[in-house]
Amino acid sequence: MAWTGHSQVPVMIATSLHPDCQYTVRVRAINRAGAGPWSLGFSVRTLAKPPAPKPPQVAAVGKNYVKLRLFAEKVPDLTGYLVKANFRKSSDPETSTDSRLEILKRCDPKQTEILFTGLLSSTNYRFCGALINATGQGPWSSRIEVRTKAGEPHPPEFLTCVEAKQEELCIDWGPPTHDGGASISGYVIRAEPLGQAALGATARVVERVAASSPTWLRGLSGNTRYGVVLAALNNIGQSNFCDAVEMQTAAVRPQPPRNLEVSDADDGCLWLRWSPGLDDGGAPILGYRIQALPPSPQMPLELHVVAGSLSGCVGDAGQPADGREGVRLPALSAGVRYTFHVFGRNQVGESESADLSMETEPGPPGALKPPRLRQPAEGPLRVRWRAPQDGGSPVIDYEVLVAIDGESQLVAALLVQHTEVKIRGLDPHRNYVFAVRARNEYGWSSQSGWSTRSEHATPPALRLVRETSTAIEMSWEPAVSDMQVLDYEVWLDEEDPIPRSGAAEEKRVRTSQTSATIADLRPSTRYICQVRALNSCGWSPWSLPSIACTKSDKDETHAPHAATNLGEAAGQDRPSSDKVSSRLLQAAEDAPLCRASGCLPFGKGDSQPTASPRMSLASCSWFQAPTPWRVRQRLLRRLHSPTENSPASSEDKPEIHESQDAAIV
Repeated sequence: MAWTGHSQVPVMIATSLHPDCQYTVRVRAINRAGAGPWSLGFSVRTLAKPPAPKPPQVAAVGKNYVKLRLFAEKVPDLTGYLVKANFRKSSDPETSTDSRLEILKRCDPKQTEILFTGLLSSTNYRFCGALINATGQGPWSSRIEVRTKAGEPHPPEFLTCVEAKQEELCIDWGPPTHDGGASISGYVIRAEPLGQAALGATARVVERVAASSPTWLRGLSGNTRYGVVLAALNNIGQSNFCDAVEMQTAAVRPQPPRNLEVSDADDGCLWLRWSPGLDDGGAPILGYRIQALPPSPQMPLELHVVAGSLSGCVGDAGQPADGREGVRLPALSAGVRYTFHVFGRNQVGESESADLSMETEPGPPGALKPPRLRQPAEGPLRVRWRAPQDGGSPVIDYEVLVAIDGESQLVAALLVQHTEVKIRGLDPHRNYVFAVRARNEYGWSSQSGWSTRSEHATPPALRLVRETSTAIEMSWEPAVSDMQVLDYEVWLDEEDPIPRSGAAEEKRVRTSQTSATIADLRPSTRYICQVRALNSCGWSPWSLPSIACTKSDKDETHAPHAATNLGEAAGQDRPSSDKVSSRLLQAAEDAPLCRASGCLPFGKGDSQPTASPRMSLASCSWFQAPTPWRVRQRLLRRLHSPTENSPASSEDKPEIHESQDAAIV
């Protein structure tokens, strides 16, 4: 190989020569006239590359380091020692030269040891060395293989949050790239609060051990940012924690509003104002719920307002100029101590309440509810009402307004001092309505609503007392009615008329008492009986039907009367099934009426049932055969005709302390 060079000075360096090669060097000069002749040549030999050294020896091995011992080489002009380490998988062949993980280290030629750190635990490495001189690097020595000891695994990778709840985080991750030469036995998860939460007392550091991923990390604080780190475990120890990943728990209920205050509005109403809570819980405030609680038995007031609404209507939220929330309250009762509760609300739920108590100024009594009416069987109409809230001053008296339903003109106005009044002199055939208002030292309250219109009486329950061959005696309890019961009407008809000499005919009897006897009936016949009541609103519905059966002539002649109930009547003298109406039989089975021998009509003014004086049919010689049929019919009509006496009216004594009497003429 020839080499030619030019230089302005009498010194020249030849490069890129072959090592350990003999060269002849000649020099010549060049001027403007041209190049002179070559000088005599001289021989020179380049240096040889250093030989391959002995392979290094292992001095020490750890979990992540290897120390090698180098042999001193007696080679002239050495400038350094180069050692190379290659990572080798157990599946790689012996001759593999994979350089995916290659570590090169250079040291002084006089150095006898070299240390490799940062190696993987429980991993095979191949080491070899080479000498370096001025010509460059010599060949590599033979390789030695060293396996590091087992150690802690590497940190896990790809830590992410899968799902967030108020007090829980579901996290997932990938396995570590290296298990340290031992199987992974678990993972350590650590969550530390970030930001302002780290300074508070509510949020705390949470740490737990998990066997695999994904897993839930519980015991966290809601709406809080956490820095989550993760480390792997094996039987050697714990890896380092991975880089922290920021995660946040789900939103919670907001904190309660602050700085509640009540002030006067321009129209005489009250403004209730407050400031939003310090923390919205991680979700926007949607609205507020306001409760105004007066003492019992007054009804509480509840309002729902939208956050940030600018409406000034009653019950709607308003926003004053200072940015606070507020609501204009409806008229409150005077002289009452109210407790206000304000709740903030977001999509999660309501906050705890912010509370404020205040007492309104005295004023007229509060509004009254419509009075209630009660009409006893005897005596005057009773009108009652509940005492209103007194407005901070005792109620002096009440004014009761009386009117006829459907007419605008007042009939009377009564001034009383109690919450009940007895009113006499009302027309029983008219329907009256009543209203009340109260007065204290500050004035009259608003008028209550008119009392509800009285309803029809509840139909009484009919009871059969006894049956004869031509008559049926029955009684019933007084009908339930808000107004006085004026009359009763009893209706009777054959259940399933059978063609005979006379046509079937219904019977109606009207009476003011709670018992009646229907005569001129056919023997051995089943009858349907019903009763209804009349008050100032009209007739009530008919009662449930009852089935009664008259006796036969033979039974009436030879045996005294024995009271039977509906079931006995249905079982004894029942006609054949093809002659009895199935509809009426079903009605009788659905509403059976039982009676006993001692169940007789109520006497006037008695609280317990008493027996009415009746003649025994068995003791009457007139009924023994051969008494003519027509004579027996006339006697029965006389025996069982309803009494005409009406209840005597009695005056109730005035109740001075509980109610007052008032008469309307």
